[in-house]
Amino acid sequence: MENSENRLIKLTGAIVKACRKARIPAYSCRKSKHTYKQHQHLAVLGLMKYMRQDYRGVAEVLELMPRVRKVIGLEQIPHFTTIHKFFQRFRHARLERILSRTVGMFETGDCILAIDSTGYSSSYASHYYTRIVKGERAIRSHIKSSITVDTGNQIVVTSTSSKSQRNDILDFNELVTKASELVSIGYVVADKGYDSEASHRLVRRKLNARAVIPVRVRERRRIMGMYRRRCAEEFDEEVYHRRSLNETVFSVVKRLMGSCLQSRSLDLQIKEVCLKYVVYNMHRYVRCCFVLWMISTQPAEDD
Repeated sequence: MENSENRLIKLTGAIVKACRKARIPAYSCRKSKHTYKQHQHLAVLGLMKYMRQDYRGVAEVLELMPRVRKVIGLEQIPHFTTIHKFFQRFRHARLERILSRTVGMFETGDCILAIDSTGYSSSYASHYYTRIVKGERAIRSHIKSSITVDTGNQIVVTSTSSKSQRNDILDFNELVTKASELVSIGYVVADKGYDSEASHRLVRRKLNARAVIPVRVRERRRIMGMYRRRCAEEFDEEVYHRRSLNETVFSVVKRLMGSCLQSRSLDLQIKEVCLKYVVYNMHRYVRCCFVLWMISTQPAEDD
């Protein structure tokens, strides 16, 4: 229990630090009750996701962890409805700002940026139930989330989510352009779903980077597009394998915080996915700081 509490203390401190870097206002408006600050609510929500609790459960757990409450600065535990109402009114744009500030807490150089998408279930119904009631080919509702990952630090740089299935290319421009404002990009790695002349042109001309995206080639037809042909000629197989780190990030996020969303409305589901990525980045930050501390405390070898 003590080791678990120590880990939660470090994670909570990292979330509070990220909120301060994002310059989130202390209170939502001038006429609020000023009982709890916004970064305190965000720290509680982050713990809720990390511990895979609901709103009632995280309030009960906080009663057993006075050291965690001290880090957050909570003199009294908020009611679970207070936490839920805060999440309802907190804007998604501010969550994205916090996510971008978490990227600045890592040292990044000319990174290899990987882009991919995954799905989060928006239903609690089991696979067995849906197969029996709706048939074997029934498609369960889900939220599609696309992210860019700094493969060196294995952190989420930018993200976007949508309700319905959509072509991956539609999110490529927005995600990569926003990522270029946060990190220096050397390569952009993606699968065939992102192959288009516009994507290659964006990476080559606007970002001054190299796109490593497999080109879709039809039988007995030449590759259309100057930038697509150049990518096929200069394709780097070793760099392309870095794309698998996207799957590693998705795997860690879902193992830590689950692949099912608690929220029922679309707006809250999109914010919940973004909150998961914020918590994941802070989880990586705590682990990286611990590794650096272990390296610094090791005795130097004698010559």
